Amino acid sequence: NQENELSQSASLLAQEYADVVENLAYADWEGIYTLSPKGPGAGFYIYASGTTYVIGSGNTTTTQGEVVYTRYFIVDNVSRDGSNNIEGTYNAANDDPSSQKITVYTEWTRGGSTRTQTIVKYITRWQNSIFDQTDWRGGATATDTLVTSTNSFFATSTYIDTASSTGSLIINGY
Repeated sequence: NQENELSQSASLLAQEYADVVENLAYADWEGIYTLSPKGPGAGFYIYASGTTYVIGSGNTTTTQGEVVYTRYFIVDNVSRDGSNNIEGTYNAANDDPSSQKITVYTEWTRGGSTRTQTIVKYITRWQNSIFDQTDWRGGATATDTLVTSTNSFFATSTYIDTASSTGSLIINGY
């Protein structure tokens, strides 16, 4: 029963961390996406600073009863296959910059051996704007390439009239 209690406490502590990391990603995607280094052996912890949480390198401990729990999380990049499914092994050629894999670890020692509770969570920046395009005056361009900053051009598509109203997109045919 006591081992089950300790495992449940560890699970709750890990879930709390996973929820905070997810909320941090929603508020500041770049803050999670640019964490470095990524992968096993590169842990991060969360601590309160004023009215917000901050991410630090390493781990932190918390005590419940007489048990000391160590918590940290790691971040991994995510890649997707041609069907948009997450690939089991990361492939840089198929990187998905809008998704990250978060693994939260909670560890404690019992009877001389270390126990670990792990939670894996995939987070996305589904609610973060990448950028807003408000100026369409540049007109259609023949290339459909990745842009890293806004401009006044757009890729052409069927049923778009770009000539009759300068600076506007008019969808025809529907």
